Amino acid sequence: IPHGDGKYTLEDGMLLLYGANGQPADRISGAQFEYDQKQGVAHAAGVVDMEIEPPAGLQGRESRAQDPEGKSPQAIHVRTSGLTYVKKLGVAATDQDVEIEYAGMHGHAKGAEFDTGQSVVHLLADVRAEGMLRGAVNSLGGTPATLTATKADLDRNENVIELTEPMIRSEGR
Repeated sequence: IPHGDGKYTLEDGMLLLYGANGQPADRISGAQFEYDQKQGVAHAAGVVDMEIEPPAGLQGRESRAQDPEGKSPQAIHVRTSGLTYVKKLGVAATDQDVEIEYAGMHGHAKGAEFDTGQSVVHLLADVRAEGMLRGAVNSLGGTPATLTATKADLDRNENVIELTEPMIRSEGR
């Protein structure tokens, strides 16, 4: 819906972000976005769903076939609200609750920033992940576990997660 002066309301909108190889890599979709074309800023006040391509080291050998709900099983699924995307910075950010789902792990954080240029996700506060530890080299393999941290930085290019004040609990330990 055009409002003049390069400002639009997008209903059932989707932003498709491309990777360095020129292929679609990440998708941000929501019921309503306010878009300022001149500034290159999109803001979603409501719920936003994102599919983020996992780092190459985490991707399985299977194809990226989608499930019946349209989700790629290998993608990192993120749900939040209050998301703002600034095209010239290549950054999407929110200060709202963030839910993350990947490979059987379910996570939560308060606020996040995703830098598409550096391929880094910053989880800003109160990070928590729950799921099964599988294939671990230690005695926790295959057991339910909860990981908490005050914040986390996920670097997709380096396949590294840097946690601040991490703690993992499993089977009462």
